[in-house]
Amino acid sequence: MHTDHAEEPESCLAQRVQGAKLSPSARRRFEVLAAEHDAGSGNQADPRFLFNAWAFVFGPLYYFCFGLWRKGLILLALFILPLFSPDDGAALARILGAEYAGTGTLFAAAGLLFSVLLYSGRTVAALITAALTLGAALYVHPRLPYLDLGVSSGFIWLLSRSIWPVIGATLFFYALTRNVPAVLSTLLAAAVFYKIGFPPQGVSIPLLLSDMIRVLPGLMATRDRFRRVILRKKFWW
Repeated sequence: MHTDHAEEPESCLAQRVQGAKLSPSARRRFEVLAAEHDAGSGNQADPRFLFNAWAFVFGPLYYFCFGLWRKGLILLALFILPLFSPDDGAALARILGAEYAGTGTLFAAAGLLFSVLLYSGRTVAALITAALTLGAALYVHPRLPYLDLGVSSGFIWLLSRSIWPVIGATLFFYALTRNVPAVLSTLLAAAVFYKIGFPPQGVSIPLLLSDMIRVLPGLMATRDRFRRVILRKKFWW
């Protein structure tokens, strides 16, 4: 649902982009979107080029900062929704995170960095980040206290709880961008992780949803700012 202001001829879009107060990176993206809009070619711009890392990290707050409060409110509701569902592994994750000196927070930060790099097209840097994180985790694992949880150690449980939400969000990202080869590659990576001893332990539906919902503002924010600033539209979604 949206309400449009009276629009000027589309040939003016490039002039609007040049006259708008934008960062260099935003200007480059807006120029691509203006050309796409003038050509009437639909959503042809590379989603990785348009991916907004700040919106991915800060979600609705990014929308509020740029005056997109209508859609920001809807995104905020989506972000809050998983909090009302029980996360059975949250208490254990906090205990293990404290036992292993904040390791859970470090894993979460590494997962966030990996996602930002991957979704913005820096695949090699993302894979290096993943390899270094996993390698460091496996290196320190034997040197940490062993907490037997039955199916695995507490450390492996905590690492798995960080890995699988990222895998789920990555599948969601590639499904939304209709990148079938990347979806298949992600499924293969998930099978490999499962096979080498990282089953989806402690991963709840709310945890998966939280990471998947974060993908939405990252994918949509650049187009939404373009709609508001350049096309001068008001919209809820």
